[in-house]
Amino acid sequence: MTPSPTAGLLQAARDLGPLLRRHAAEGDRQRELPRDVVDALGSAGIFRMWVPRSLGGAELDYPGGLEVLEELARHDGAAAWVVFVAATGAPLLSRLSDEALEQVLGDPSAIVCGSLHPPGRATPVPGGHRLQGRWSYVSGCGHASWLALSALVEGGAAGPHLFLVPARQAQVLDTWHTGGLRGTGSHDVTVADVFVPTGWHFAMAPGATRSRHHQGPLYRLPAYGFLGTPVAAVALGLARTALDALVEMATAKVPVGRTGALREQQTAQVAVARAQAQVASARAWLFQLASQLWDDVQHGRPVPADAAAQLMLASSHAAWSAAAAVDQVQKTAGASAVYSANPIERAFRDIHAVTQHRRVAEVSFETVGRTLLGLEAGDPVLKL
Repeated sequence: MTPSPTAGLLQAARDLGPLLRRHAAEGDRQRELPRDVVDALGSAGIFRMWVPRSLGGAELDYPGGLEVLEELARHDGAAAWVVFVAATGAPLLSRLSDEALEQVLGDPSAIVCGSLHPPGRATPVPGGHRLQGRWSYVSGCGHASWLALSALVEGGAAGPHLFLVPARQAQVLDTWHTGGLRGTGSHDVTVADVFVPTGWHFAMAPGATRSRHHQGPLYRLPAYGFLGTPVAAVALGLARTALDALVEMATAKVPVGRTGALREQQTAQVAVARAQAQVASARAWLFQLASQLWDDVQHGRPVPADAAAQLMLASSHAAWSAAAAVDQVQKTAGASAVYSANPIERAFRDIHAVTQHRRVAEVSFETVGRTLLGLEAGDPVLKL
């Protein structure tokens, strides 16, 4: 029997685990994903998991895509992060013209990366716009074919537009010198007076018409589902990495001054149980919401008005719960966890970079709290 797209891609992510782990340290050193990793992810179709079927993609179900990201992060957080950025381009570009989508997403080798902040500047000219600016945190830009970049249109309506430009027309600046997620290659990029034709950009505003390729239920989800919830999926995978590593270590490690293995110490037993509870409960809530929302759109039910805010809250809670679990694991592992060869060390660095992402950062709780108290959220992404 032919496996479902979800089962097939999830198994592909598991199969890639040894390769990802083997190259993770190399990615840290060179501050971008190794070419072998990018090629393997591309060959498996993982970058294209949310590309419409009409354009040759998997159009994977929403919870299934989150599971794929979580599984990848168990092996290499940087690889999972770049996949998150590249895969979410497909649903977020649904307002482009059919011609642009067919040229970009119809290419099985294309990788789309980008940044929404800070916005650049677009000047209207006959037939399109001239784009210029500098954007930060462009994960995967060294391997990208296309860049999706936000900009404010001079003399146009308020609010940013998203412009798609060939990556070769941008300059990558070597800015990504970080502690966590080093392998993502999230450098700054600049674009200087590049012409973007009409049809290759769109206003980031609610209610815009989707392309003929984006009519399936996947593309009726709130934009936050692709901007924030995948961040939480990566965090959950990193927490699982740390927990698994501690369980394995606890069997053999005898702490200084003790006669028994770490797993025989009460402090370790309590720490593992609490960390497991934090991760499992946060994951359950996140996937409950994701599955319910997916069921709604599959059956043509209206998306609840508070769906995006609920996803934001569950995503932020999952990311910070995962980080708290990794902190507990790192303390319990002791000095062994400071060595770069220990998976806990990279998980600790990576997850604290994850929690600084705008979509799950501390400010997200304030945003949702405002909605719960009957105030305007103040975050336009919740309306997309």
